Amino acid sequence: MQQPRWNPSVNAASKAKPAAEPMTVGRGRAASMATGDHRSHTSQEQALAALRAVYEAHLAVLEDKLKAEHEAAVLALESRLRREHSKKLMALAANCSQVTMQRDQYQKREEAYVRRIVELEFKSTVQREAIKHLQRTLDQIQAMSSS
Repeated sequence: MQQPRWNPSVNAASKAKPAAEPMTVGRGRAASMATGDHRSHTSQEQALAALRAVYEAHLAVLEDKLKAEHEAAVLALESRLRREHSKKLMALAANCSQVTMQRDQYQKREEAYVRRIVELEFKSTVQREAIKHLQRTLDQIQAMSSS
């Protein structure tokens, strides 16, 4: 249910002027109003101080919460980075051992090729010497047969 609006033009009490008061009553009222204003001002200050205290308490709680969340996030990030670093180190170590194994295999192959080349060069030298010997022998035989 809506309440009727207050309309000053309709309300007769709003058109009435206050009666004149004696000077002593007026001064007393002004003094009590000033005291009332001071009291209301003090109560407002107290209310503001109470609100400020509540606000500061909330800020302290939020600050503690943010610090805790930040520390937890930092710890989680450090943990994740350590795990990733450990995985990368293990992969690198595996890769390094694989490369070392491949290098050893290549070195063994190279040594085998060098041995084979040395063998072939030796055989080639022996065969050249044999060919030279056979050529000299053939030359001697031809020289004997032509004389």
